[in-house]
Order: sequence, then structure tokens, then C-alpha cells
Amino acid sequence: KEYAVPVVPGVLDVNLIEAQGLPNMKSGMNRMSPYVVLRVMSIAPVGTLNLTIHKAEGLRKIQLIGQQDPYAIVVLDGRRKATTKVHYDSGRTPVWEEKKTVMLTGKEKSGAIEIQIWNKNMMSDERIGYAYLDVADVLCPSKKKWLRVNRKKGKQNNSSLDGKVCVSWDFQAHSAPSFKPLKVLESKTGYIGGPDPKWENTLSVKDMVSNCYVQATLRNKRTFGTDTILAISNVISVQGAIHQNFFTKGKNTWYPLTPSNATRSKCNNNNAGKIKLEIKFRSADNPDGIEPEEIEPQVPEVDVLQVVSSGPVVEASVVNATVQQVVSADVVHADVQPF
Repeated sequence: KEYAVPVVPGVLDVNLIEAQGLPNMKSGMNRMSPYVVLRVMSIAPVGTLNLTIHKAEGLRKIQLIGQQDPYAIVVLDGRRKATTKVHYDSGRTPVWEEKKTVMLTGKEKSGAIEIQIWNKNMMSDERIGYAYLDVADVLCPSKKKWLRVNRKKGKQNNSSLDGKVCVSWDFQAHSAPSFKPLKVLESKTGYIGGPDPKWENTLSVKDMVSNCYVQATLRNKRTFGTDTILAISNVISVQGAIHQNFFTKGKNTWYPLTPSNATRSKCNNNNAGKIKLEIKFRSADNPDGIEPEEIEPQVPEVDVLQVVSSGPVVEASVVNATVQQVVSADVVHADVQPF
């Protein structure tokens, strides 16, 4: 069985629990007062996407007389990028087998590529439904993947009532992926300070999509002068964290920290301690938090981006990069600077 965390809109909750082993930057008798600055980001691939739209099955019937004549339109950021030919008289099971090229600049506002299914009519074409391909998914070439079609725009779920469309793709990167900042939030100082602070402070962000990423920067609050950056986490995949926490029953919620320039001399082996986070994503259909769902097995040709876990670490990294991509690059550090 294979499982995946669904890509859905909703609310991101990051519960800051505690940290351990932070660099001790206390001054005189003043104890450290650490707090967390949380950056929420989305990944932004840069390159050429070769998207093949194979066929559709089980499309809802919207034509009362005769057979439907479906075709597909590829839309990104509200602009039409490509259109398939019409498969006349194919009804609910059209076959296209067409490859389309979409350029990704990394500056796209939308986090998903929209595939609209239409019915060709003599007077006026009618829309059958929408399917969505997560932009972050294009980094993992796929032989074939079924996307659910829904009659409502922006609705992404696992219902099969409106049919499904089969796609595959390969991606030729022009540069390393970057991360686009979406939100920046700041926590309170810990109710217990020092190098082992405790917070129990939940930071929530509305109007997010579950394929986002987070990064925590720990700072020391100072009465006078600029607050000191103590440590920084890797960029953490929200979907990866939810997947890992589900299958380990919440045991792996610690994330390692690396020192800043101000604290590097106080840390051994680039180790600035660790932070405990509980990451949850609430959707309209899952108000208590989404969980991994069973999916149809996929056999990728090349694993370019995957969620990996090493002990308590859940992060995104590049593996098996092809010659068109950046070799031996670490996505978690792409275009991400301490703040």
C-alpha cells in the first residue's frame, strides 16, 4: 500500500513546545529569553514541464442528447497554457495522448496547475470539471498519475463522482528550486527561558495549502540592542511531517538546529540543539487535522524530490538528480536565508 498526504486548502497549526541545548548567550545575570520566528513558504520549481494528458474516465455527463466531445485545457495562474484536441463522440471516456510544454519561472502565484475538462458544443462549450496537479509534484517525474476531477473550481478531494484524468510528466530544471515566503509569524518568549526553553504556543495561519513548508528561527529577546539569532531549523515539509507523525504516532517531532553566525563559535559539530514542534493541517473536511490517505501505487522513473526521515528529521532534499538538474544540491537550503 502507498499513502500520501492530500493537497488541500485550510489552516496550518504549528505548536511550539520546547527546545533543548540552545547556545547559551546570556549576558551577566540576565537569563536568555528565546522566542521563535516561523516562516511559512511554498516551493517554486524553475524549468520546463513536459505534461502528457493521456485520457479521462468516468466524467460526469452534462450533454442530454448524443455523446460528449471532451477536450482539456492546461491553466496556470489563470492563463491558458495549452489545449488538447477534441475527442469527438467519446462521451465519458476520452483519450487524448498529447504532450504539452509548460514553462515554470518560480514566480507563479498558484501552487497548482489546473486542468480543465470541457465539452465541445456547436453553440457554447460547457465545462465538465477541474483537476489539479501540485506544482511541487513536478520535481518527481511520474509515469502515470490519476487526478480526480471535480465540478467545482479549487475543490481538491478524493471523490470519484465527477471522474478522473490520467497524466504523466517529466521536468527539466533550469536551476535549483527556490522557496517563496508566504507568511512570517512570531511567538511569545518561553514561559521557561534559558538554553532549554518551553513555550506551548500554537502559531496558526489561515488560507494555506497543505503542500507548504516551514522554517523556525530562534532568537534571544534583549532589553537593549538587536535580538540575537540563536539557531535555525532546516526547511520542513508540512506534508512530510504529517506523514511521519502519523506512522510514528507522534514520536518524531524533534527537529535539529544549526547555529547562526553569532553562535557558531559556541557550538560543536555545527549542532545548536533541537526544537520540538507539532505540525497539523486542518481542512474543511478534516477539522481535527488531515492524515495520509491510501493512493494508487506510482512508479517514478527518477526520484528527484522526496520526503526523507533520519531519526527525528523530516525534510525535503534532492536525490538522484539528473544531468539537467543541479547535482548534489540540497533543496532545503535553496534561496533561504536566516531572518
